[in-house]
Amino acid sequence: MRCPICGAREPREPEPPRPFCGARCKEIDLHRWLIGAYAVPGEPVELEPREQDP
Repeated sequence: MRCPICGAREPREPEPPRPFCGARCKEIDLHRWLIGAYAVPGEPVELEPREQDP
């Protein structure tokens, strides 16, 4: 199995965080999720304003 980030076949750490080859690629993947790089395209959604507590 290849690392989905860098394509390496061999793990770079003794027990890598699956499916990544090491912690660096795992962190890169997390960063991509956090910035929205993996977002599914679609129409923008308008959020309804919250009701104020009395």
